[in-house]
Amino acid sequence: MAPDGIIERYEKGRNRPLMLHKVLLLLNRFIEFITILYQRRSLIYTMAKHDIATNHTGTMLGFFWTFINPLIMIFILWFVFSFGLKVAPKGGVPFAVWLTAGIAIWNTFSEIVNGPQALLSIMRIW
Repeated sequence: MAPDGIIERYEKGRNRPLMLHKVLLLLNRFIEFITILYQRRSLIYTMAKHDIATNHTGTMLGFFWTFINPLIMIFILWFVFSFGLKVAPKGGVPFAVWLTAGIAIWNTFSEIVNGPQALLSIMRIW
């Protein structure tokens, strides 16, 4: 049950300008963020290119290892869970789809956590 006065204030429209102001403020910040990304796109591209080049230096497959490593992991886990543990599809969606989504999220999280540590070790701060 709502406390007295909240419904009347909302109905009179007193909170609508404040809510609209908050939404516009968030939208403005998002647009500023996208603008900054666009302005620094060459820096982002250079840093991403350097990261990919240094991660797989000295490997036989080089750049392709970026795609092969997750695919091998997905295949092994799919085989173990589908045939070894007999995991059934959930809601008609095959297990491989759930597995791929989970691994994509996990790899992103892992890169976010481990990325700064690698940067600090390169800079010899850590």
